[in-house]
This record gives sequence, C-alpha cells and structure tokens, in this order.
Amino acid sequence: MYLCGYTFRASLLEAEKRGDMERRRVLFLHVPPKGKKYGVDTGVEVVLKVVEGMVRSGEGVGFG
Repeated sequence: MYLCGYTFRASLLEAEKRGDMERRRVLFLHVPPKGKKYGVDTGVEVVLKVVEGMVRSGEGVGFG
C-alpha cells in the first residue's frame, strides 16, 4: 500500500469512529509534483475550488 492510500484509509477509519456527521468531512486530494502536466499550480487551483464548493455546500448546516 502506498502512503497516499494509507493516509486516505486512516482518515476514513478515524471519521467512522467519530460518527456519520464527521464522516462527511473526509477529503483526500493528490497534488502532482511540480513540472508535470498537472503540477502544483493546477493542484492549488483545484484545492481552492474544492474547498470553496465544500464550504458552499455546508452553508446553513449545523456541524457540532
């Protein structure tokens, strides 16, 4: 198992321990190394859009 797979699996297991509402908060994104077709700059843009979407989708939702 690669470190990324381990990290994602460990995050899911930890969220499961905390209950269903917390489970919805698990997110794992790969950011390719600099110099690749989809490098760090693209990864940053994607992360910002994903976080923005997550915040918008959670507006009005009462978490803990």
